[in-house]
Amino acid sequence: MNEKKRSKRQVLQETKPTVKRAPKKTKREGKSIRWMVMALLIAVAFLGWAVAAASYASDVDEFSRPEMPMGRGRGGAMRGGIALFVVGLIRVLWNAIVQLPNAHRVAWHTVTEHPAIPIITGLVAGGICGFGWWMAKLERQFAREDERFRRLSSND
Repeated sequence: MNEKKRSKRQVLQETKPTVKRAPKKTKREGKSIRWMVMALLIAVAFLGWAVAAASYASDVDEFSRPEMPMGRGRGGAMRGGIALFVVGLIRVLWNAIVQLPNAHRVAWHTVTEHPAIPIITGLVAGGICGFGWWMAKLERQFAREDERFRRLSSND
């Protein structure tokens, strides 16, 4: 019972490996390229859906332009144009949400009647993916050059 206890410090020092660790990578500032590309792809997908839903609603559900008096003169026309834009934007966004239960009908109508909508949406999404790939490649290249510069400047 009178055994000598080793201190924990000695045990840890004896079992601790002497492997040198690689320096930690510095944390990047801001959002990553992958995060930006995903956000843009979600936005493009939503806009494609909004256009497809508006196309379906205008062809099937009589989704039309609201009747609105424009007023007199240039100022009245300007206010009427802005109001028409805002009201139209709200109606298109609301229609995109309302048409979610009809997603299968909207998709079928878009593919059969307006095939340019999914083609253009796919091309824009592909362009965003290509741009993201190019930006990631460029970021890796800049990181290599920065590391080489740091290595050369630390040797001097």
